[in-house]
Amino acid sequence: MKIQQVLVHENFNAGAITDISIRDMNSQLHSVYKQDSVSLVAANGRLLQVFFPMTPYEVQTVRITLNCEAVSGYQQIDAIGIANHQKK
Repeated sequence: MKIQQVLVHENFNAGAITDISIRDMNSQLHSVYKQDSVSLVAANGRLLQVFFPMTPYEVQTVRITLNCEAVSGYQQIDAIGIANHQKK
């Protein structure tokens, strides 16, 4: 489906996400979130919501890249969601 939001629930040691990309039906990757400086955001987790204009293409997959060495301990991702609206 065409989307305009990616949600990532980081369950523990949030803040290690450095890139979120979406792959279209032609296997092209499109970056929708980049974070160069990584720091511990919340030890107990967070819901990261990334908003962008509606994609002109249908999305096949979401790819999350972590820098696990930037945040001490281990990181947990509980859920990844997509939406075709920008409601919070």
